[in-house]
Amino acid sequence: MVQAQKILITGAAGFVGTALCRMLHQQGFALRVVVRRNGSRLPEDLVHDLDDVVEVDDFTNSVAWENILVGVDRVVHLAARAHVGGQSKAADLYFRDNLDVTVLLARAALQARVKKFIFISSIKVNGEGVLKPDHRPYKVTDQPRPVGAYAVSKWRAEQELNSLFSHSETSELVILRPPMIYGDAVKGNLAFLQKWLSWGLPLPVSKAGNRRSLLSLECLIGTITDILLDTTVTPAQLLLPCDREEWSTERLANYLAEKAGCRARIFHVPAPLLCGLAAAFKSENLFAKMFGSLRIGSVEDVCVKFDS
Repeated sequence: MVQAQKILITGAAGFVGTALCRMLHQQGFALRVVVRRNGSRLPEDLVHDLDDVVEVDDFTNSVAWENILVGVDRVVHLAARAHVGGQSKAADLYFRDNLDVTVLLARAALQARVKKFIFISSIKVNGEGVLKPDHRPYKVTDQPRPVGAYAVSKWRAEQELNSLFSHSETSELVILRPPMIYGDAVKGNLAFLQKWLSWGLPLPVSKAGNRRSLLSLECLIGTITDILLDTTVTPAQLLLPCDREEWSTERLANYLAEKAGCRARIFHVPAPLLCGLAAAFKSENLFAKMFGSLRIGSVEDVCVKFDS
């Protein structure tokens, strides 16, 4: 399959971007990929395979985006700031990279009359879940309750995108709010948990268990590819993709331990004790992420089309 025009992928050197570029290249799509100069590097095999790699110094340069979008008809915007080392300017960095850059790219994409703009947001826009055994599943119709600068920056970006694309008759906006993504070469909290297990350290989990919606890297890439192949122009869509089967922290720990070639040392503690530890360390959000429940609704609850 050879496409006449190109698909622009930002954040191409990231966990999702690398896998997406490989899959689309194998399927014959014409790609233009964007990476940050002096940032994460593309794997050598992709550098060899891809013939249109753009290195950018400043993602806030609107003129650069206008030039990059020449000959592009679809955009997958993966680039984002998910972690900040120091906290003094954390909010500023999140809003610059996740909101301001997204808006600049979207405006340039509309000017270039791209057919489709896919924005990867986060389920954190809905909330962080709860440190309890059960959790009412999130739906697209829920009132967003983002916690922290990262989640708020993603939510504000969604709002700006909906406003920008609401008047376009030629460009379609699709927003995905994925939960935690797992697969080979995991990053973030999953990478930390895998390292913890590989060190042979014990992992406390609630006796009552928990239920979490996760998303495999393979399923996310399949979802993005399906959206790219759909050439219809419809009102903007919001999707909450996730695996059909829910996970527990215990099951996830065993999965990560197997990937790392070790055994998960798990011990069960009463749920009230886990909640007490979270409060004592003032880490309710962290404990909710690692040991709590976060569920996404059934198929009919996780897809919506906004009215233009």
